Amino acid sequence: MKNKKTKLVQTYGRKTKKRDFSKRFVTRINSYSHTSYGFYARFTQYQKLQVNRKVLASLLITEKGTSFGLWTWLAFFRQKFA
Repeated sequence: MKNKKTKLVQTYGRKTKKRDFSKRFVTRINSYSHTSYGFYARFTQYQKLQVNRKVLASLLITEKGTSFGLWTWLAFFRQKFA
């Protein structure tokens, strides 16, 4: 009985950790891009990009102010669909 309970607690910890990291990456994307995460999700689906939230958040943080093509794509996408 104790073994099942320990596994349950460990699983709960892992799932909440993943959920917290997911929320953190979405918050970073929202704050650094000045757009909503839903806009990014729609944009990446339309452009057929496969970038996970962690990589996208780190790209937005590190490549801000350089000639990163995502900003150009977003401006075009915003004019066309928003």
